[in-house]
Amino acid sequence: MRGLGVVVVLAGCGGAPESPAHLEEVADVPDIFQELPAAFDNNNTLVVMDGNTGLRRLSGDRLVSIPNGSQFSFGSIGIDRDGALLLGSSSTGQLVRLEDNDAFTTIDPLPPQTFSRSAGLPSGAYHIVVFGAVTTLMLPPAGVAWEDSMRQLDRTLRTSDGTTYAIENGDVVRLEADDAATPIASCAEIAGGTCPNLELAGADASGHVHLALPGSQTLHVLDPSAGSLREVTMPGNLEVADMVTGAVNGLVLGSDPDRNDERSLWLLEEGSTQVLRFATLGNPNQIGFVQLLADRNGSTYVLSQGKLQLVVLD
Repeated sequence: MRGLGVVVVLAGCGGAPESPAHLEEVADVPDIFQELPAAFDNNNTLVVMDGNTGLRRLSGDRLVSIPNGSQFSFGSIGIDRDGALLLGSSSTGQLVRLEDNDAFTTIDPLPPQTFSRSAGLPSGAYHIVVFGAVTTLMLPPAGVAWEDSMRQLDRTLRTSDGTTYAIENGDVVRLEADDAATPIASCAEIAGGTCPNLELAGADASGHVHLALPGSQTLHVLDPSAGSLREVTMPGNLEVADMVTGAVNGLVLGSDPDRNDERSLWLLEEGSTQVLRFATLGNPNQIGFVQLLADRNGSTYVLSQGKLQLVVLD
Protein backbone atom coordinates (compact mmCIF):
# COMPACT_ATOMS: atom_id res chain seq x y z
CA MET A 1 0.00 0.00 0.00
CA ARG A 2 1.29 3.47 -0.81
CA GLY A 3 2.44 5.67 2.07
CA LEU A 4 0.57 8.77 3.10
CA GLY A 5 1.94 12.28 2.94
CA VAL A 6 1.38 13.74 6.41
CA VAL A 7 0.95 17.40 7.33
CA VAL A 8 0.72 18.29 11.02
CA VAL A 9 -1.40 21.33 11.89
CA LEU A 10 -1.62 22.78 15.39
CA ALA A 11 -5.12 23.91 16.23
CA GLY A 12 -5.79 27.28 17.76
CA CYS A 13 -8.04 30.29 17.92
CA GLY A 14 -5.78 33.20 17.01
CA GLY A 15 -7.52 35.69 14.75
CA ALA A 16 -10.73 33.64 14.79
CA PRO A 17 -14.15 35.16 15.49
CA GLU A 18 -15.34 34.88 19.09
CA SER A 19 -18.29 32.71 18.13
CA PRO A 20 -17.86 30.70 14.91
CA ALA A 21 -21.14 28.86 15.61
CA HIS A 22 -23.97 28.50 18.09
CA LEU A 23 -26.55 25.89 19.09
CA GLU A 24 -30.25 26.16 18.31
CA GLU A 25 -32.73 23.85 20.03
CA VAL A 26 -34.66 21.61 17.65
CA ALA A 27 -36.60 19.18 19.83
CA ASP A 28 -36.94 17.33 23.12
CA VAL A 29 -35.53 13.81 23.13
CA PRO A 30 -35.30 11.02 25.74
CA ASP A 31 -32.82 12.01 28.46
CA ILE A 32 -30.55 9.03 29.11
CA PHE A 33 -27.00 8.48 30.31
CA GLN A 34 -25.78 6.24 27.53
CA GLU A 35 -25.61 6.37 23.74
CA LEU A 36 -29.06 6.48 22.17
CA PRO A 37 -29.31 4.52 18.88
CA ALA A 38 -30.19 7.37 16.51
CA ALA A 39 -29.66 8.30 12.85
CA PHE A 40 -31.13 10.41 10.06
CA ASP A 41 -32.91 8.42 7.34
CA ASN A 42 -33.28 8.96 3.59
CA ASN A 43 -36.08 11.44 4.32
CA ASN A 44 -33.56 13.36 6.43
CA THR A 45 -35.59 12.95 9.60
CA LEU A 46 -34.21 11.70 12.89
CA VAL A 47 -35.09 8.15 13.97
CA VAL A 48 -34.33 7.00 17.52
CA MET A 49 -34.69 3.83 19.56
CA ASP A 50 -36.40 5.00 22.73
CA GLY A 51 -35.97 2.46 25.52
CA ASN A 52 -39.36 3.40 26.91
CA THR A 53 -41.62 3.30 23.84
CA GLY A 54 -39.68 1.85 20.93
CA LEU A 55 -38.88 3.35 17.55
CA ARG A 56 -39.73 7.01 17.14
CA ARG A 57 -39.33 9.64 14.43
CA LEU A 58 -38.84 13.38 14.77
CA SER A 59 -41.87 15.26 13.46
CA GLY A 60 -41.57 19.00 13.79
CA ASP A 61 -40.23 19.59 17.28
CA ARG A 62 -41.34 16.32 18.88
CA LEU A 63 -40.82 12.58 18.58
CA VAL A 64 -43.75 10.44 17.44
CA SER A 65 -44.00 6.66 17.57
CA ILE A 66 -43.48 4.67 14.37
CA PRO A 67 -46.26 2.06 13.95
CA ASN A 68 -45.22 -1.46 15.04
CA GLY A 69 -41.88 -0.11 16.29
CA SER A 70 -42.15 -1.25 19.91
CA GLN A 71 -39.79 -4.19 19.26
CA PHE A 72 -37.00 -1.67 18.62
CA SER A 73 -36.78 -0.20 22.11
CA PHE A 74 -33.16 -1.36 22.34
CA GLY A 75 -30.73 -2.38 19.63
CA SER A 76 -28.61 -0.83 16.92
CA ILE A 77 -29.00 1.26 13.77
CA GLY A 78 -26.93 0.66 10.64
CA ILE A 79 -27.00 1.86 7.04
CA ASP A 80 -27.94 -0.20 3.97
CA ARG A 81 -26.21 0.22 0.61
CA ASP A 82 -28.91 2.63 -0.64
CA GLY A 83 -28.91 4.71 2.53
CA ALA A 84 -31.95 3.12 4.16
CA LEU A 85 -31.69 2.49 7.90
CA LEU A 86 -31.05 -1.04 9.19
CA LEU A 87 -32.59 -1.81 12.56
CA GLY A 88 -31.23 -4.50 14.85
CA SER A 89 -33.47 -5.57 17.72
CA SER A 90 -31.87 -6.70 20.98
CA SER A 91 -35.11 -8.38 22.09
CA THR A 92 -35.93 -10.42 18.95
CA GLY A 93 -32.53 -10.60 17.24
CA GLN A 94 -34.09 -9.40 14.00
CA LEU A 95 -32.43 -7.30 11.31
CA VAL A 96 -34.86 -5.19 9.25
CA ARG A 97 -34.86 -2.31 6.79
CA LEU A 98 -36.88 0.78 7.63
CA GLU A 99 -38.45 1.83 4.34
CA ASP A 100 -39.31 5.41 3.39
CA ASN A 101 -43.00 4.82 4.22
CA ASP A 102 -42.08 3.45 7.69
CA ALA A 103 -42.76 -0.14 6.64
CA PHE A 104 -40.37 -2.84 7.86
CA THR A 105 -38.67 -5.28 5.49
CA THR A 106 -37.23 -8.22 7.41
CA ILE A 107 -33.83 -9.50 6.34
CA ASP A 108 -34.27 -13.29 6.20
CA PRO A 109 -33.11 -15.56 7.63
CA LEU A 110 -32.82 -14.35 11.21
CA PRO A 111 -29.18 -13.71 12.24
CA PRO A 112 -27.97 -16.68 14.31
CA GLN A 113 -26.29 -14.51 16.96
CA THR A 114 -26.83 -11.16 18.64
CA PHE A 115 -24.90 -8.32 17.07
CA SER A 116 -23.75 -4.77 17.78
CA ARG A 117 -23.48 -3.31 14.26
CA SER A 118 -24.91 -3.97 10.82
CA ALA A 119 -24.24 -2.74 7.30
CA GLY A 120 -25.47 -3.32 3.78
CA LEU A 121 -22.51 -3.48 1.40
CA PRO A 122 -22.36 -2.40 -2.29
CA SER A 123 -22.78 -5.97 -3.61
CA GLY A 124 -26.06 -6.43 -1.78
CA ALA A 125 -24.57 -8.53 1.03
CA TYR A 126 -25.27 -7.82 4.69
CA HIS A 127 -22.62 -7.95 7.40
CA ILE A 128 -23.13 -7.95 11.17
CA VAL A 129 -20.57 -7.51 13.94
CA VAL A 130 -21.16 -10.25 16.49
CA PHE A 131 -20.31 -9.68 20.15
CA GLY A 132 -16.89 -11.15 20.94
CA ALA A 133 -16.21 -12.37 17.38
CA VAL A 134 -13.17 -11.36 15.35
CA THR A 135 -14.82 -11.70 11.93
CA THR A 136 -18.24 -10.57 10.75
CA LEU A 137 -21.15 -12.78 9.77
CA MET A 138 -22.34 -12.28 6.19
CA LEU A 139 -25.58 -12.91 4.34
CA PRO A 140 -24.63 -13.00 0.62
CA PRO A 141 -26.87 -11.36 -2.01
CA ALA A 142 -29.92 -13.63 -2.40
CA GLY A 143 -28.35 -15.88 0.25
CA VAL A 144 -30.35 -18.32 2.36
CA ALA A 145 -27.95 -18.65 5.32
CA TRP A 146 -25.57 -16.49 7.30
CA GLU A 147 -21.92 -17.50 7.06
CA ASP A 148 -18.57 -16.46 8.42
CA SER A 149 -17.27 -13.74 6.10
CA MET A 150 -13.67 -14.52 7.06
CA ARG A 151 -13.18 -10.74 7.10
CA GLN A 152 -12.37 -8.32 9.92
CA LEU A 153 -14.75 -5.74 8.52
CA ASP A 154 -16.04 -3.09 10.90
CA ARG A 155 -17.19 0.54 11.30
CA THR A 156 -18.56 1.06 7.80
CA LEU A 157 -19.25 4.61 6.62
CA ARG A 158 -21.53 5.44 3.70
CA THR A 159 -20.91 8.94 2.34
CA SER A 160 -23.44 11.19 0.60
CA ASP A 161 -22.22 10.09 -2.85
CA GLY A 162 -22.77 6.42 -1.99
CA THR A 163 -19.12 5.51 -1.41
CA THR A 164 -18.61 2.99 1.39
CA TYR A 165 -15.55 3.01 3.62
CA ALA A 166 -14.66 0.63 6.43
CA ILE A 167 -11.85 -0.46 8.71
CA GLU A 168 -10.46 -3.89 7.91
CA ASN A 169 -7.28 -5.73 8.91
CA GLY A 170 -5.55 -2.60 10.19
CA ASP A 171 -6.43 -0.45 7.18
CA VAL A 172 -9.00 2.17 6.24
CA VAL A 173 -10.46 0.77 3.02
CA ARG A 174 -12.89 1.73 0.27
CA LEU A 175 -15.34 -1.00 -0.72
CA GLU A 176 -15.79 -1.52 -4.45
CA ALA A 177 -18.96 -2.70 -6.22
CA ASP A 178 -18.14 -6.35 -5.45
CA ASP A 179 -17.20 -5.48 -1.84
CA ALA A 180 -13.49 -5.89 -2.56
CA ALA A 181 -11.44 -3.70 -0.22
CA THR A 182 -9.06 -1.08 -1.61
CA PRO A 183 -6.73 0.15 1.19
CA ILE A 184 -6.41 3.94 1.33
CA ALA A 185 -4.66 4.39 4.68
CA SER A 186 -3.05 2.34 7.42
CA CYS A 187 -3.97 2.56 11.08
CA ALA A 188 -0.25 2.36 11.81
CA GLU A 189 0.23 5.68 10.03
CA ILE A 190 -2.88 7.28 11.49
CA ALA A 191 -3.03 6.15 15.10
CA GLY A 192 0.00 4.00 15.80
CA GLY A 193 -1.88 0.85 14.85
CA THR A 194 -4.75 1.35 17.32
CA CYS A 195 -7.48 0.42 14.85
CA PRO A 196 -9.86 -1.01 17.46
CA ASN A 197 -10.57 2.51 18.75
CA LEU A 198 -10.36 4.51 15.52
CA GLU A 199 -13.71 5.88 14.31
CA LEU A 200 -14.76 7.06 10.85
CA ALA A 201 -16.44 10.35 11.73
CA GLY A 202 -17.81 11.16 8.27
CA ALA A 203 -16.84 12.95 5.07
CA ASP A 204 -16.86 16.66 4.21
CA ALA A 205 -18.11 18.29 1.02
CA SER A 206 -14.80 17.57 -0.72
CA GLY A 207 -15.01 13.86 0.05
CA HIS A 208 -12.26 14.00 2.67
CA VAL A 209 -12.80 11.38 5.37
CA HIS A 210 -12.45 12.55 8.97
CA LEU A 211 -11.14 10.09 11.53
CA ALA A 212 -11.10 10.39 15.31
CA LEU A 213 -9.33 8.45 18.04
CA PRO A 214 -11.09 9.00 21.38
CA GLY A 215 -8.60 9.96 24.07
CA SER A 216 -6.13 11.32 21.52
CA GLN A 217 -5.24 14.98 20.98
CA THR A 218 -5.19 14.58 17.21
CA LEU A 219 -7.82 14.56 14.47
CA HIS A 220 -7.15 13.11 11.02
CA VAL A 221 -8.39 14.31 7.63
CA LEU A 222 -7.83 11.78 4.86
CA ASP A 223 -7.98 12.67 1.16
CA PRO A 224 -8.65 9.28 -0.49
CA SER A 225 -8.02 10.54 -4.02
CA ALA A 226 -4.58 11.99 -3.22
CA GLY A 227 -3.60 9.47 -0.57
CA SER A 228 -2.69 12.30 1.78
CA LEU A 229 -3.36 12.75 5.46
CA ARG A 230 -3.69 15.97 7.43
CA GLU A 231 -3.44 16.01 11.20
CA VAL A 232 -5.10 18.66 13.36
CA THR A 233 -4.01 18.78 16.99
CA MET A 234 -6.33 20.01 19.71
CA PRO A 235 -4.99 22.99 21.73
CA GLY A 236 -3.50 22.63 25.19
CA ASN A 237 -4.14 19.27 26.79
CA LEU A 238 -7.59 18.83 25.26
CA GLU A 239 -8.49 15.33 24.11
CA VAL A 240 -10.98 14.17 21.50
CA ALA A 241 -14.02 12.61 23.14
CA ASP A 242 -16.07 12.26 19.94
CA MET A 243 -16.38 13.65 16.42
CA VAL A 244 -18.91 13.70 13.60
CA THR A 245 -18.56 15.25 10.15
CA GLY A 246 -21.07 16.37 7.57
CA ALA A 247 -20.75 18.40 4.38
CA VAL A 248 -21.24 21.62 6.35
CA ASN A 249 -18.65 21.14 9.09
CA GLY A 250 -16.80 18.78 11.38
CA LEU A 251 -18.03 18.83 14.97
CA VAL A 252 -15.64 17.82 17.74
CA LEU A 253 -16.44 17.09 21.36
CA GLY A 254 -13.39 17.99 23.45
CA SER A 255 -12.52 16.74 26.92
CA ASP A 256 -10.25 18.82 29.19
CA PRO A 257 -8.33 16.69 31.72
CA ASP A 258 -7.16 19.88 33.47
CA ARG A 259 -10.79 20.81 34.26
CA ASN A 260 -12.23 17.49 35.45
CA ASP A 261 -12.86 16.36 31.84
CA GLU A 262 -15.03 19.38 31.08
CA ARG A 263 -16.75 18.94 27.70
CA SER A 264 -16.60 21.60 25.01
CA LEU A 265 -17.65 21.85 21.35
CA TRP A 266 -15.24 22.70 18.55
CA LEU A 267 -15.77 23.39 14.86
CA LEU A 268 -13.57 22.07 12.05
CA GLU A 269 -14.75 23.77 8.87
CA GLU A 270 -13.96 22.30 5.46
CA GLY A 271 -10.35 22.99 4.48
CA SER A 272 -9.59 24.69 7.79
CA THR A 273 -6.25 24.24 9.53
CA GLN A 274 -7.60 24.71 13.05
CA VAL A 275 -10.50 23.85 15.31
CA LEU A 276 -12.51 26.67 16.86
CA ARG A 277 -14.25 26.51 20.24
CA PHE A 278 -17.85 27.73 20.26
CA ALA A 279 -19.52 26.20 23.33
CA THR A 280 -18.65 24.85 26.77
CA LEU A 281 -21.06 22.16 27.97
CA GLY A 282 -19.78 21.31 31.45
CA ASN A 283 -18.55 18.38 33.49
CA PRO A 284 -19.80 14.89 32.47
CA ASN A 285 -21.21 14.31 35.96
CA GLN A 286 -23.40 17.39 35.48
CA ILE A 287 -24.44 17.11 31.83
CA GLY A 288 -24.55 13.33 31.37
CA PHE A 289 -24.01 11.73 27.96
CA VAL A 290 -23.29 13.88 24.89
CA GLN A 291 -23.91 12.43 21.42
CA LEU A 292 -22.99 13.98 18.06
CA LEU A 293 -25.00 13.40 14.86
CA ALA A 294 -24.96 14.51 11.22
CA ASP A 295 -27.99 14.59 8.92
CA ARG A 296 -28.16 13.69 5.22
CA ASN A 297 -27.75 17.38 4.24
CA GLY A 298 -24.49 17.57 6.15
CA SER A 299 -25.61 19.61 9.15
CA THR A 300 -24.42 18.52 12.59
CA TYR A 301 -26.29 18.18 15.89
CA VAL A 302 -25.69 17.73 19.60
CA LEU A 303 -27.94 15.38 21.57
CA SER A 304 -27.67 15.86 25.34
CA GLN A 305 -29.71 16.56 28.47
CA GLY A 306 -32.98 15.75 26.73
CA LYS A 307 -32.41 18.20 23.88
CA LEU A 308 -31.49 17.91 20.21
CA GLN A 309 -29.63 21.05 19.12
CA LEU A 310 -28.48 22.10 15.66
CA VAL A 311 -25.02 23.60 15.06
CA VAL A 312 -25.54 26.89 13.20
CA LEU A 313 -22.56 28.66 11.68
CA ASP A 314 -22.22 32.37 12.54
